[in-house]
Amino acid sequence: CLISWANTCAVPAVARSRRIALGIDTGYTEPTEIAVFAQIQGRWRMFCRVGLRGKIIYETQANIIHKIAKFYNAEFMGIDSTGSPVIASLLTNPAGAYKDHNYAETVVEVCYNENIEYEISGEKKKSKTKNFATDFLRSMFKKLLFELPLDEELISQFNSEKQKKTSTHLIILTPDNVHITDSFRCFVVAYFKKYQEDFIEQDKYVAAPSLPMTGHTGVFKGSNHESIVDRVVSMFPGLRRL
Repeated sequence: CLISWANTCAVPAVARSRRIALGIDTGYTEPTEIAVFAQIQGRWRMFCRVGLRGKIIYETQANIIHKIAKFYNAEFMGIDSTGSPVIASLLTNPAGAYKDHNYAETVVEVCYNENIEYEISGEKKKSKTKNFATDFLRSMFKKLLFELPLDEELISQFNSEKQKKTSTHLIILTPDNVHITDSFRCFVVAYFKKYQEDFIEQDKYVAAPSLPMTGHTGVFKGSNHESIVDRVVSMFPGLRRL
C-alpha cells in the first residue's frame, strides 16, 4: 500500500502481528519515505509506504511519523539522520511535544557516515553503515526472513542501485530519485542496534547472495530478465497478468 502524507489517516491495519517497525529515509527538498514493516509468521513484511513530498517542514514530518508510530504501536523505528538529525531530535526531545511517548527508547538514528561494529564467528569487524545494511538485507532475504510485496516499482528501485569498488572501499551508489531502499536499510540497522542478539549466529551471515528479485543490473541483481510478477504468474497456469 502506497499513500501520500495527506492521507496518513488511511494507513491500513495489519493483523496477526505483534511486532511492527518503521524504516524512515528522511528528506526535505528530497522526498521522505516511511516504510512500515510487520513480522508475520517469522518473516518481516513491508506492507505500507507513506511518501512525503514537497518540502514538508520537519515539525510536520515528525507529527506524521508520530501518528503512524502511535497507530501501529511501533516497537522501534530507524530514522536517517545523515543529512539532518532534526526529525529524530524532535521525537526524542525529553522536553518536546512527544515527551510522553518514550521515543527515546524506540527511535534509532541511522547515520551513513558512521561505521557499525559486529562479530562474525568471534572475529570483530566493522563496515560503513550503508554497506552493512546492504549485506544484512541480502542475508535476511536469502534466509527468507524478509518478504517483498509484489511491486514492480519497488523491484526496479532496488535493482537501480550500483556498487563501485575502490582500492580500499566498496561504495553503494543510490540514484537521487530512489529512497525506499534506504528505508529498508534504516529498518535493518535499527533492528540490529536494538536486538543484536538476533544477529549473534553470524557464522550464518551471507554476504554474496542477491535478494529474491530479478534483473541483470543493480546491487540486488537476480539471475534472469523475467520480472518477479512474471515469475509468480508462471507458477499458476490459471493466473493472468493484468
